Amino acid sequence: MPISVQHIRHATSIISINGKRLLIVPMLSEAGKLSPVPFTRNYRRNPLTSLTVSLHIFED
Repeated sequence: MPISVQHIRHATSIISINGKRLLIVPMLSEAGKLSPVPFTRNYRRNPLTSLTVSLHIFED
């Protein structure tokens, strides 16, 4: 049973098991496109980093 894990960004990963892909992603927005997390002292826009891969890898 082949298993692979590809880390994309912070908490974003793709787990491949027997030809099936499981996308674990809290957000796929471009860096800085979303508002800061409310009620925190962090005023930086989210996500903080750019994706390391093109979004086309999520297509079949």
